[in-house]
Amino acid sequence: MGRLEAKVPPFEYLKGKEIVDKLKESVGVDIDLQLADVFGVPKGTIGTWKQRELTPYELILRTCLAYDVNLEALALGKGELFKEGSTKSLSETLIAKQLEGGQVKDLEPISFDKSLLTNGLDSSNCVVYKSDSETLFVNIEDTNPSSGRYLIDIDGVISITKLQRLPGGKVSMQFDNAPVVVEVSDLKVVGKVAMSLVRE
Repeated sequence: MGRLEAKVPPFEYLKGKEIVDKLKESVGVDIDLQLADVFGVPKGTIGTWKQRELTPYELILRTCLAYDVNLEALALGKGELFKEGSTKSLSETLIAKQLEGGQVKDLEPISFDKSLLTNGLDSSNCVVYKSDSETLFVNIEDTNPSSGRYLIDIDGVISITKLQRLPGGKVSMQFDNAPVVVEVSDLKVVGKVAMSLVRE
């Protein structure tokens, strides 16, 4: 006896690079590494989806539930991604800079998932600084050092330094892995590191 014909046949789901591009558009990021950060998956996994023409069904569901995205548009490529009247703003465009050798240079602005930004960060107060080992989200409105990591400017040399506020208008800072006490007035604090993404 033959099998019954399916009353609900399978759909032609997007796969490979097409679905990866749709996912990036849905969550407001531009590159695979950012997409990996949003969903907490290895970047290599995304490369595998593209290479093997796979469909990450669970991520499709997660995206639709979290971002008010049209399931048919994301999974099948039919219609508009965002439902009419949706009030969710998915991403924030942030100024980005490269930090290297004590100097900074401008990069293209980056789009970042709003749900991952913490401590009240947004485009008005946050600048992204990229180094070889991590991506730093610096609150440029927080320039009065208390305790934590700060982006500081000493004679035009920019660095990330751990600061600890001391009595009498002084701060302790790490210099060559040893604490040095300086006057707050001697420091030019660019901002405080509010969050970071470390590269493995």
